[in-house]
Amino acid sequence: MGRLYLVGLQLCASCSFALPGGSGASPDSPTPGDDAAAGGDAGVFTCATAPRRWLVDFSVDPTTLDTEQDPALDWAVRGGGTFPAGELVGGSWVASSSLALDTQPKLDFLGRTHVAARMRATGAGGIGATVWINVDYAAGMFAPLWMTMQLAAANGQVFRVHGKQLGNDDVVLADLPIAAGLVTAALDIDPATGMLSGSVEGVAFGPVAFPRLAVANDDRFLTVIAYATPSEFDYVELVTCE
Repeated sequence: MGRLYLVGLQLCASCSFALPGGSGASPDSPTPGDDAAAGGDAGVFTCATAPRRWLVDFSVDPTTLDTEQDPALDWAVRGGGTFPAGELVGGSWVASSSLALDTQPKLDFLGRTHVAARMRATGAGGIGATVWINVDYAAGMFAPLWMTMQLAAANGQVFRVHGKQLGNDDVVLADLPIAAGLVTAALDIDPATGMLSGSVEGVAFGPVAFPRLAVANDDRFLTVIAYATPSEFDYVELVTCE
């Protein structure tokens, strides 16, 4: 039997989710429950109350999903365009252009936030698969954070996590060479402490402090995009604590 996914946005009163690279289930089968990691298991992400969750496996047009049945669909193309359904191939989004797919509705992301994706760069010449989130919209400040994949000259890829420091300059928060192919990567972001940690293909990094900037936009969502070169996305997951 093939992989099984929950697709869309999920609400629950109290949930814990296995993190890639830690103990427990893989992100292919994250298990919500009320038995939080009381022992401090680094492989489990826990929300005490009211987590919100988006999970898409690209088996269908993501802009048609409305699991929560609220006024907003779970995903939208930036600028109101149409999602290229022809780029959905075998349960993956094989993205050939820099179309931006955003989560809906807009949120401030003030609580602990988990982002995971299985993705790869497929085109040479620049940054490919990118998952971007702006968090911690508070007191006139916010923190842009994004993870990227880029093809390397030696038949591999480079995984990076980026932020922006004062002056709007990019800063690299993690930089890891990895093999070619689809790669599982995750970020665990804690706006309360200004720290993030994560993993890529089971290799952990962090914790590392991330910078914040004066608010310059209202892009309060997670974005999936083949930034400058073609890319492939197998799934993307977002969990945030209200």
